[in-house]
Amino acid sequence: MDRARPDNLCEFGQWLRERPVPEKMTEQYKIVVDLHARFHQEAAHGLELALAGHRDKATSGMAVGSPFASVSSKLTSSMVAWKRALGLE
Repeated sequence: MDRARPDNLCEFGQWLRERPVPEKMTEQYKIVVDLHARFHQEAAHGLELALAGHRDKATSGMAVGSPFASVSSKLTSSMVAWKRALGLE
């Protein structure tokens, strides 16, 4: 869990922090950073449940409509919007 919760230990989180300043100034970047952090919080929560032996709760916590699924979907959409805003699509 100590490695799942921080959003700067995964490759994507490190890549986000290495973006050039102009990219970091965009509203889309800020949204992606926020959602990425929330994604890690939800993933860590699910991991905590699973490790505590609450397999059913962990599984339902990742199901469609769950906070994890919602933030995951929003993160993906926001990454696409950011890419478009940068003219990379």
